[in-house]
Amino acid sequence: MGLFGNSQKKEEKIKKKLLIQEENEEKKLLKKRQQEENLRKLKDFTPNRTIEKSIFIDTEKRQFKIKGLFNSSSIYDLDKINSYELVENGTSISSGGLERAAIGALAFGGVGAIVGAVTGKKKDNTIIEHLNIKINMNDLDKPVIYLPLISKKTKRSSMLYKNAIVQADKILSTLDILLKETSKNTNKYYSRKSSIFSC
Repeated sequence: MGLFGNSQKKEEKIKKKLLIQEENEEKKLLKKRQQEENLRKLKDFTPNRTIEKSIFIDTEKRQFKIKGLFNSSSIYDLDKINSYELVENGTSISSGGLERAAIGALAFGGVGAIVGAVTGKKKDNTIIEHLNIKINMNDLDKPVIYLPLISKKTKRSSMLYKNAIVQADKILSTLDILLKETSKNTNKYYSRKSSIFSC
C-alpha cells in the first residue's frame, strides 16, 4: 500500500507539472499571437483625425490611439467605447456614453457645461493632483483607458487647470459625436436585420 500510494502521488505530481507546462505554453502562444496582431494593427493604423493632440483617430477603420502610448497594444476600436468621464482626484465630474448618445438626452447637462460649471466659480484655490479622462471599454483585456490631463498639484484657479478643462471639454464632445455615429450604425444594422426577419 505504501509503495502504491507513493507511486500514485508521484504520477499525480508529474501530471500536474505537465498540465502547468502545457498551460504556460498556451499562454506564451496566445501572447505571441496578440503581439503579432498588435503589430499588424499598428502597421495598418493611419490616423486622419486628431483630438486636441491627445487622441489620434483612424475614421476608416474606426480605431483610436492615445497620446504617449506608442506600443502596438494601444490601438483600440471606437465601437468598443462603452462610456467615458472626466475624473478629478478620483471623483467623476462629467460623463457620457453609448446610452446617452443613443437617447440623445442631455442627462448630464451637456459635456460643454463642464467648462462653465467647473471654471465659473469665484476664485477657487483648491488644489487638485489628478485630472484624467477615463474611457470605459467593452473589452475584458483592457476595460479602462486613462488619458491624463493633469498629474501634478495644480490650483483650480490656475490657467493650467482651466486649459485642461477646455481640452477635456473638446475631447468629451468629440467622443459624444463618435458614439452617436456608432449608435446610428448599430441602429441601422438592427433595423435592417429586423426587416429581413419580418419578411
